[in-house]
Amino acid sequence: MVEQALPLDKEACITILPKQLFRNVFTWLFHEIFHMYTCWTGLLLCLTTSLSFYNFFSAHLNGPLVAALAGTFVLSLNLPVLWYFFMKHRTTSKRKEDMAKSVALLDPGVDLDKWELVAHNLNWMLYEDRSWRTSHFFFNGEQCHCCFRNEIVRPVMQGKLNTESSEKNAFREAVESYQSGLDNTYNEIQQDSLPELSQEFRVLPKYNHHTKLSFRKRYFVSVSFFELLFYECYLVFMLGPFIRSSYVMMLFCSFCLICVALANYRTYGSIRCGKLDLKSRINFLATIVRIAPGMETDKWDEIAMHMNQYLHDAEIWKTYDENFFDGAECLNFFKTKIKPLASGKLELAYPELQNLVARVVEVCELE
Repeated sequence: MVEQALPLDKEACITILPKQLFRNVFTWLFHEIFHMYTCWTGLLLCLTTSLSFYNFFSAHLNGPLVAALAGTFVLSLNLPVLWYFFMKHRTTSKRKEDMAKSVALLDPGVDLDKWELVAHNLNWMLYEDRSWRTSHFFFNGEQCHCCFRNEIVRPVMQGKLNTESSEKNAFREAVESYQSGLDNTYNEIQQDSLPELSQEFRVLPKYNHHTKLSFRKRYFVSVSFFELLFYECYLVFMLGPFIRSSYVMMLFCSFCLICVALANYRTYGSIRCGKLDLKSRINFLATIVRIAPGMETDKWDEIAMHMNQYLHDAEIWKTYDENFFDGAECLNFFKTKIKPLASGKLELAYPELQNLVARVVEVCELE
């Protein structure tokens, strides 16, 4: 499971993280759960209780008792995982200030190498003061970055974390340092000229497909589509007698099935746009400023082409149907997922982009 032992000399392994020591995140997770001795005690206790009840009452088994035993058994299997995540969240909540100080010191921004150094420092800090049983608290820098955003950046931006008291200054300084790093990344991208479009991305999908539905036909062989089809068939089978007895009921069920199908298709598209990470969205904002599209369709088409190329080169999108269909879809993504940040809707993803989005909206006159 573990490919090599973690060296004891901390100075000799400055950038070693669990991602280099384990085959994948699942083996790392199993290793971490295995070392949570408390949760294994609970597992053994639940299993012992279930077996004891079964031995004593096997001759008097009934429906409720079998259900209770089955529930206890399932709970005992899930208890280690639930306990692990509970303890991890509890440890993270207690050590927020240490995380904030480490981020303020290293100023990682969106630099993954620096985030891996932050993760390594926190792993050893938690291990050496016995806050965690292993030195593998964070699997990689990306996980550490995500934890920082969820536990500190988002609460601070939304006003849920007090930063007025002197002992909370570390949170404010960490967020300011982090946002400064984002500004630097944005300025660096903006100063570069737009890359030349390759032949593959010079033509938008709208010119090769009549509709978005024909472009994203891969949806019809996706797991979500077959799940929806199965549930629809199941409902038709179960409600068959009621549906056939009333035309109103038939029309109502047909309407509901169509609405569910459209919502499912919309969710399928949202998952694609949800793959855009923080750096991708910064690149998107910088591309908008460099092209200054206003509301001109042709210029938004150009933005869509550049973003399609960037996201495929970065391997964030990998399949042909993972593309902006046209500039209108690109503009809609900006209006619904990014622009609201400028007006203070910080419950959206990546609230730390609020200042950058406000600047882009003002400069490009996208009010």
